[in-house]
Amino acid sequence: MRKLLLLLCVPLIFSCGENNDKENSLALYKKNLEVCKNYAKAQEEFDIETIDNLLTEDFEGYIYPANSPKGIMFNKNQIINDLLFQKEIGIATQFKHTVYLPGMDTVNLQMDGSVRVYFAFSSSLQGEEISLTCYQTIDFKDGKISRLDLFMDRSGVTNFVNSIFCVSEDCINGANDTINYINTDGELIKQYIGGFKNGKFHGEGTFTDNKDVYKGIFENGTFIGE
Repeated sequence: MRKLLLLLCVPLIFSCGENNDKENSLALYKKNLEVCKNYAKAQEEFDIETIDNLLTEDFEGYIYPANSPKGIMFNKNQIINDLLFQKEIGIATQFKHTVYLPGMDTVNLQMDGSVRVYFAFSSSLQGEEISLTCYQTIDFKDGKISRLDLFMDRSGVTNFVNSIFCVSEDCINGANDTINYINTDGELIKQYIGGFKNGKFHGEGTFTDNKDVYKGIFENGTFIGE
C-alpha cells in the first residue's frame, strides 16, 4: 500500500511543478505585454523619454522589406531620430487593429515571455494617408525590449513621404530628382538631390541635413562615400 501511495504522489509533484512554470510564464508574458502596449502608445504620442526607457541600451532591431531576407539592422538611436523627424515634418501615426500573442520556446513549446504582434497602422501627412499591415516579434531582457523583428514593406511609407515633399518627377525612380523636407513651420530641414531607386536615395547625389552635407554615392538609402 505504501508503494502505491508513493507512485501516486510522484505524478502529482510533477504536475504541480508544470503548473507553476505555466503560471510564471503567463505572468511574465502579461508583464511584457504591457511594455509592448506602452511602447506603441509612446510611438503615437512621440514620447521619446518613454521609448528611451523601454528599450535596452544594446537594443537591436531588424526590418525585413522585400528582397532583404537577412533583414536591415537598426538601433535605439535610429528609432528615436526617426520619430523626431516624423514629428518635425508633421506625420501622425495611429495603430489600429492589433492582435497580441505569446511567443513560444521552439524546444519545449512553452511561453517564453516574448510577444508576437499582428497590427495595422495608418500614417497621415498634409491631408494624405497611407495604411499598412505588419507583423513583429519582440524579445525582452530585464523588463525592457531588447530585440524587435519587423516584417513589412517599409518602402510604402518612404514613397508616401517622398511623394508629398518631392519637387521634381516622383522621387521614386530617377537620376536627378529633388526632395525638400519641410517642417511644420514651413522651414527646409533636409534636402536631397540625386538618384532614386524604389523610393530610396540611390546613385550619385547630395544630401543636406542642417549643416552636414553628404555628397557622393548612395546605395539603397545609405551613403557609401565620395
